[in-house]
Amino acid sequence: MSPLHVVCDGHPRFLGEVAHIQSLSPFGPRFGPVGGRDVVENLIVLCPSCHRLIDSDVASYSVERLVPWQRVQSAALVGGGHE
Repeated sequence: MSPLHVVCDGHPRFLGEVAHIQSLSPFGPRFGPVGGRDVVENLIVLCPSCHRLIDSDVASYSVERLVPWQRVQSAALVGGGHE
């Protein structure tokens, strides 16, 4: 769980990257029968290292594994929690 924000020179910097759970491209990671979409349910915010990791190891980071993470993250954001 790397931080998604830091303070640099007195200014906050957001480091998170928005990742697709199901790829938009048929050649991308975890592309499904209907493909991914740009909707909240298909997006998750990750640090750059985790983004590379989950996209390079699809066998370990399946849609079924990522969807619950995304739901927890969305609930924390809606509820005002901070990850």
